[in-house]
Amino acid sequence: PDLVLLDIRMPKMDGMMVMHKLREDVWGKKASIIIITNLDTNDERLIGVVNDQPSYYLIKANNPPDKVLEKVQEILEAKKKEE
Repeated sequence: PDLVLLDIRMPKMDGMMVMHKLREDVWGKKASIIIITNLDTNDERLIGVVNDQPSYYLIKANNPPDKVLEKVQEILEAKKKEE
């Protein structure tokens, strides 16, 4: 995938674990990831965010779907320019 949209709260495996597992993979080390959540950056569940380095962190309450789409388009356009 060119980009991963990832929520922190998911039923089987939380988003932090998914991101950590992605970062262990060769492809996943540089994969663009947008974390979308309602958790505040000070929440202890987000401690791994800094270490696993998502591309962006968006709080749902502050970013309606059209803003998320803008960020997705921005990242994908930047990836095209890199290629």
